[in-house]
Amino acid sequence: MKVKSAWAVAAAVCMAGSLAAVPAGADEGPRLDIDYRKLSAKAFKALAPAKPRSAKAKARRAAACTPTTLTRTSSCNGGEITASVYRRGVVTGTVTVRLAQHVSMNIKSTDFSEDISAEVLRATGEAVGGTLTLTSDCASPCKAAGRFEGVMRPGGQIDGKISYSSPVGAGQAHAARPHYTITFASAGATPTTGSFEGLGWRCDHALRGQRAGCVYPSHTPTLTTMQQLPAIAAHIRGVQNRGPGHYGRPGSGNPLHREADRATQDANRGAVCPRIPPVQHVGKSCDEYPFAATKEGGTTLGTADRGIAWVPLLEQRRQGGMLRTFYYANRVLDGDAFWVQV
Repeated sequence: MKVKSAWAVAAAVCMAGSLAAVPAGADEGPRLDIDYRKLSAKAFKALAPAKPRSAKAKARRAAACTPTTLTRTSSCNGGEITASVYRRGVVTGTVTVRLAQHVSMNIKSTDFSEDISAEVLRATGEAVGGTLTLTSDCASPCKAAGRFEGVMRPGGQIDGKISYSSPVGAGQAHAARPHYTITFASAGATPTTGSFEGLGWRCDHALRGQRAGCVYPSHTPTLTTMQQLPAIAAHIRGVQNRGPGHYGRPGSGNPLHREADRATQDANRGAVCPRIPPVQHVGKSCDEYPFAATKEGGTTLGTADRGIAWVPLLEQRRQGGMLRTFYYANRVLDGDAFWVQV
C-alpha cells in the first residue's frame, strides 16, 4: 500500500495486516516512498533471481534460513522492500530488495542476535545509489543495538546484524517484540520512513537451577523421548488413539500444558494411581497419562481421554528425568503447551 501527496512525503509499511506511516515535510524536489510486504516461503523463493550472481552469493543463499520457519529458539522471515523516487508524480527510479531476517536465541542467555541479509533485485534511475537502513527497538528492559544499511545498486548483496539484550530478574519473565524502522534516502529528497513489527519472544529466569534464557512461546514444542520407553510409549499411544480428544497427540488440536506446582502434581497422581499396586503388578509402577505434571493430569479429563498402566519401575524413573530435561531444553513454563509424539 502506498501513500502519496503533492506536498508531503509519506511512508507506508504493511505487514501481517498492520499499517504504519511516518510523514515527512514538504519538498519541491524528488519525493520518495517505501513499501514492505511479508512473503511466504513460496513467494520468497519465487522472487529470487534465477541464478546467484557470484560464488559468494550462491554460498549465502545455501546457508540462508527458510522464510516462515519457526522453532522454540529461532525464526526466519522474508520480505520484499520496494522504494521509489518521484518527480511531479512520475516515477524516476525504483529499487526492489529481497530481505531475510534470521533471529537465533539461546535457552541459557538473554543475549541473542538477528542476522539480516538482502539481495538488491532491481535498482533503476534516481533510486540507484540510494541508501536503505533498517533498525530495531524493543520494549524495556529489552535493548537492541546495531543496524542494517546498504547502498542500492543492481545485484548488490548486503549483510547486517542486530544484537539484543533482554535481562530478567530471578523468578520473573517478560515478553518483548521487535519494532523495525526502514529508512530510504536518496540525494535531493527528504528521507522516507516506515515501520513494521516482528514476532514476539519471551525471556525468563523461572527454571530452578538454570540460567535465564529466551524462547518463542508461540511455537509449541514436541516431546519425543518417551519413544525410548517401550511400555510407557505403548500406554501413551493407546490413550491418545482411544480418547475422543487425542490429548497431546500432534495434530489433534489438544496439546498438553505444563503444571509446575508440586502439590497439584501429587494430587493429580494420587487421584488416579493407587498407593499400593495390586498383587499381579508388584514390582511395577503406576504410569498415568496425561502426565501428573500437566494441567490435563489427574481426573481433569473424562475417562476416555486418560488412563493408567503398570510399567517397569526403571522406565518410570527415567520418564521423570526425560520430562524435566524437555521442559528445561524448551523453557516450558507453567501453562505452556506441548505435544507428545510416540
